[in-house]
Amino acid sequence: MIKHLLKLVWNRKRANLLLMGEIFLSFLVVAMVVAQCVIYANNFSHSLGFDYEDIWYVSLNKKHASGSMGFKGEEAQTLKQTHQALLDLDEVEMVAASEHVPFGGGLSMDSFSKDGRNVSVPYFRVTDEFEEVMKLELVRGRWFDRSDDGLNWEPVVINQTLARALFGTKNPVGEKLEARGHNELRVIGVIAAFRTGVFSAPGNFAFKRASWSKGADQWHGLPAKFLFRASPEGAQVFEKRLRNELRDASRNWGIDIGTLSQRRETDLKNLLILPIAEGIIAFFLLLMVGLGLSGVLWQNITRRTREIGLRRALGAVAGNIYGQFL
Repeated sequence: MIKHLLKLVWNRKRANLLLMGEIFLSFLVVAMVVAQCVIYANNFSHSLGFDYEDIWYVSLNKKHASGSMGFKGEEAQTLKQTHQALLDLDEVEMVAASEHVPFGGGLSMDSFSKDGRNVSVPYFRVTDEFEEVMKLELVRGRWFDRSDDGLNWEPVVINQTLARALFGTKNPVGEKLEARGHNELRVIGVIAAFRTGVFSAPGNFAFKRASWSKGADQWHGLPAKFLFRASPEGAQVFEKRLRNELRDASRNWGIDIGTLSQRRETDLKNLLILPIAEGIIAFFLLLMVGLGLSGVLWQNITRRTREIGLRRALGAVAGNIYGQFL
């Protein structure tokens, strides 16, 4: 039937020019929505590379900070005091710090080179506790530890995707990398995967190290976002107590507290707004096309009412006549 309707439209293309435009536009919108849904579904099916359940974050914000890449001097001391205040809580066993937080928290970018291969690499600068707090899957080498404090080169941990892009099937542990404006980089470990968003595509990723013992002296300073694993009985009561505990340690700083589960839910809602809006537009476009095709069919039938009457007069069955038109 659809083939017949399209044939009717094409045979009267001048009269149905607007309808043909609607059909073409509907096809484009539906194709775009389907493609976006397929991409989202494919990305969603890949592992995030970490466990976000029961992870809380504390983000400190201060205007006119001393450095865009981290905090130094007195600001770094404030971060260390905040770190200790979190460790003093009974519900918290370990606290990691990071420049960014997963699920909409941004990321840093760098460019790594090896044997003429140059790739853009998103990365987080994190402290040694990040692997255990986030439950990353280390597949080769090791994670950052205190032994890295005395190195005259910068250690990095990369994911398997980046390892394949730069080294192919070769073991990357111990290999040197070149980066923009950095001292010598060396790969010390490889993790299975890491994605920062619900629908973010699996791709290159790296981690650089921030040290509590050297943070105030390093050029990049200390990160101001803290991550820790806790499962208190009352989340709202715990959050209120957390704010009170951190108020003295981080005066004159803005404090944002929440869980990664909440950030994931917010990220999911924000990312679904566009495909849902596109889907609604596609639905109404298809509805308009359907009404237009029905109008073409009805117009074609009403023009042949005399023919229908003649066929009935000659003994044709009504169902057969309607079937021929359809």
